[in-house]
This record gives sequence, C-alpha cells and structure tokens, in this order.
Amino acid sequence: MGADAMHAAATPAAPSAAPAASPWPVFWVASIAVFLVSLDSTMLYAAFGALREGFPEASAAVCPGCSTPIRSCSPPC
Repeated sequence: MGADAMHAAATPAAPSAAPAASPWPVFWVASIAVFLVSLDSTMLYAAFGALREGFPEASAAVCPGCSTPIRSCSPPC
C-alpha cells in the first residue's frame, strides 16, 4: 500500500450539501391561515349583532361585587 492510498483512506469524505428547502410550502400554509382568520372574523362580526338582538337580557360582563351587568352597576363596585 502506497502513501497515496493510506492518505486517501485516512481522509474523511466531505459531507454532502443538503438541498435547499423551498419556501413555498410555508408561504401557502401562512396564506391559508390568514385567509381562514379573516373569514372567521368576518363571520363573527356579522353574527354579533344578531346574537345581541336574540338575547336582549344577556350581558357581556357581570360586576364581581354585586353580580349585576356592568352597564347597570352604578357606580361600579
């Protein structure tokens, strides 16, 4: 075995470069997520008025001190 053969056997092979990942899958997932969020917020915005009319006696918040709706509690506890 010659010196060149020993040197070649002792030298580790260079690591192969991994192929670059494509940014497009991340772009599409983010685009779909933004679309779904905007769709959800649009539907909720449209539904809140109908929900308030359907439940006129309901309140969005209750005063922790007297358990009355915040709008009716004067002065706030």
